[in-house]
Amino acid sequence: MEFVKALLTLRYRPLSDAVIAYVDAFEPDKNDSAVVPDINTGVVREKLDADTTVEWISYKNAEFLVGIQQMHASVRSYVDGMPPVIAQFITDLVELARDTDASVEQSGESSAALLKTHELTRRVDISMLQRPVQIVPKRRATRATSKGVEAALHYVIENFEDMPLPSVDEQSVAGALRDLATSISDGEGLTSERTVDATFNTISKSGMRSQRKKTELLALVNDLRDQRTWQSAIDKALTTPELVSNSESDGELNDAD
Repeated sequence: MEFVKALLTLRYRPLSDAVIAYVDAFEPDKNDSAVVPDINTGVVREKLDADTTVEWISYKNAEFLVGIQQMHASVRSYVDGMPPVIAQFITDLVELARDTDASVEQSGESSAALLKTHELTRRVDISMLQRPVQIVPKRRATRATSKGVEAALHYVIENFEDMPLPSVDEQSVAGALRDLATSISDGEGLTSERTVDATFNTISKSGMRSQRKKTELLALVNDLRDQRTWQSAIDKALTTPELVSNSESDGELNDAD
């Protein structure tokens, strides 16, 4: 097994903050005649969390990663159950993209250059892609709880959309909450910590007119980091006055409150 090499390609697009990676091919090392795994046979897809989907193949009584899709990769790359080398490559690629984009901005080149997809290729020993042992089993929320969170988030989003003349910041917050609701909806009861972090950061940096609503939103989103507090998030979304009100006076609240 140690003589089989994997040709790995990673692609990252800053605009969507998403990474895809895949093994293009397996090949024996030089001067070796090892039998390589068939990359097109027996691929099994699995979610490691709500934002990370991986693909494995079996080879010599072990499982090896041959593909991955990850949302909000710049927030944090490692997920329990992922080969550590993949997390490091993703981090390297995100940093490469940041350095490249910073150079483009300084040079004053067309903004279209910022929309490019950044690529990284590596040739690694197949053993580096082996599935690690997961000591802590994945926790999954029930379908009812997941749907409850999704409905609660949409309830909050609708209140944003019904606000009189929502600001650009408030519209961006609503978009981040919608992204989080989608992640949880598609997450098969798994955590969505990466999207939670991205949403939390968007709200934290926003210039919402109501500081009180901003504080309550941050508390709600924070509860969504762990399924054990998802019910608390649902309760906040449905009962907290600052979140269920869309009156004009609420929209005009500020730090003086």
